[in-house]
Parts: sequence; structure tokens; C-alpha cells
Amino acid sequence: MPAVLVYRDRLLAPPEGFVPRQYRAFTELRPVFLGCRRDTGFADLPHEAAILGELDGVRPWQVPLFRQAGIVPDRLLRWARDHDVRIVHAQFGRGGTLALPIARALGVPLVVTFHGGDASKRSHFRRSWPFRTIFQRRWPDLQREAAKFLCVSDFVRRLLLERGVREDLLSVHHLGVEMPSMPPATRERGNRLLCVGRLVPKKGFGDAIAALAAARARGHALELDVIGDGPLRQELTA
Repeated sequence: MPAVLVYRDRLLAPPEGFVPRQYRAFTELRPVFLGCRRDTGFADLPHEAAILGELDGVRPWQVPLFRQAGIVPDRLLRWARDHDVRIVHAQFGRGGTLALPIARALGVPLVVTFHGGDASKRSHFRRSWPFRTIFQRRWPDLQREAAKFLCVSDFVRRLLLERGVREDLLSVHHLGVEMPSMPPATRERGNRLLCVGRLVPKKGFGDAIAALAAARARGHALELDVIGDGPLRQELTA
């Protein structure tokens, strides 16, 4: 089966279990993961995966040269061709700029999924000449050469439009979840709310708790369950 090369520079950070789940239902392409840095989730990837610097024949100095200058090692190209890579799918906008030289060298389409911060953070797009980031240097090329930007929400699509990305390049593709074959039995739970995610400031759990308190003060009998972990756990619990 031909392959889709999934590029994520850091394979794979603990909060990013949603990344490999995107490929579980693939039937015509076999996912093969590639990154430059190994993280704790690497061992749990359910698909074949490789770290650039660990491929036989790739010298240590070729990894920063690939990331900073976009020079793709011949060994990486042989590895990709051996896997019959037909398309490159990069996770996050920065990943797209890092994977662009690979897709260009292989002559295959590049698709990039934008998840949120990669479209909303002003620092990503701020002009900082002469010390521009990899993303800033390659952003114009990425818009010209990518086949499609997948936006996980209408909000992300709107942000990229506001940044000048042409409309035909953008498509909204919501990330899904696996559903059980039989729906669980339902029961009356009353006015109960559920929040799930990393307990970090940008996820807004503090806002949810404050909103719950305000609603209760107005006489609404609401309950809130929070599932997750992170640096704000003790503060939010208190």
C-alpha cells in the first residue's frame, strides 16, 4: 500500500495523542511518521515511525542543515521512496514549513493541518528581520506550494484568511473521535457539564469554573466535571 508521510518535528509530545488517531481509518494510504526529535509518545505510535537523525547513513550535522536550510539528505529521500510515499501531511503550520523541502524533493503534494496556535499566535507572523524563524522565512513558499491547508475549525480558517491566505487553499476538516459500535446507555444527569483537556491557561478551565460560580449565584443548579492534568491542577482544584 502506498504511504502518506506524516511529519511532526517532535514525535510525539504527551498531549498529542490526537495526532495518530487521525489516520486510524485510512484504507488507501499507509501512514509513516517522520520527525527530528524523539519524545515520550514515540514508543506508543501505532504506525511505523522514524527519527531523521537515527536513519542509517544520516550524519548528525545533516539534521540541523535540513531544519534550517531545507537540504534533504539523500538517505531520507531513499527511505521515503522505499515506503512509496505519495503525499506528505504535516501537522501544524511550522511542521508544514519544515516538511516543505521533503515534498518538493519527492515531487508529491503537501497538505498541512493548522490546529489553532499556529494560526493565532502573532509571534509566528511578526516580522523580525534579520533573525526570522524557519516558519517566517518559508511561510510565503508554503502558501505557494502546498496543495491544501486543513483547518480544524471555522475559527482557524477565518484567522488564516485574515492573514492573507487565499481562500481556495483553505478547507475546514474537523478532527473526529472514535464512536462505540453501540451507543452507551443514557441516563438523566441533570444540569451537569463536562470539560476535558490539558490544565493550562489557554484552555480556559479557570473561565469555566468562574462561569459555573456565577451561574450558581444566579440560582442555577449546575455541576461541573473536569478531566485532565497539567500545571494548573492544584490551583483549579482549590
